[in-house]
Amino acid sequence: MDDFLASDGWYIEGDEAWFIGTEYNAIFRVDLLSLECELISHFPVENIWEPRMNPRCVKVGNYIVCLPSYQSNIFFYNIKNNSFQQIEVDIPKKIPLSIYHYWHDSEYVYCFSRSLQSILTIDV
Repeated sequence: MDDFLASDGWYIEGDEAWFIGTEYNAIFRVDLLSLECELISHFPVENIWEPRMNPRCVKVGNYIVCLPSYQSNIFFYNIKNNSFQQIEVDIPKKIPLSIYHYWHDSEYVYCFSRSLQSILTIDV
């Protein structure tokens, strides 16, 4: 892996941070005390890759919710069993969701899709 790791947004909770390596399309975790960076998992997609497919993430409970830009699927990474789940957003045309802003509580992630010009509610 290169010394430089591009990312668009980190989710910080206590002494750790989670982010998507946008050029690798993978989830990373950083220990903010030791500054050690760990590759957690690559996304389970084959033959589909573009930089910044999932530029942001948010941690809700035991899940990392990956917020897409250049695709219409939302991935959930389960920290406890190291597995991905994926939901496809039902939209008329296959357009990128372009999610750049979000907020959350203990059960839901609310995010604004620039492409759809609407707020999506994700039940975690």
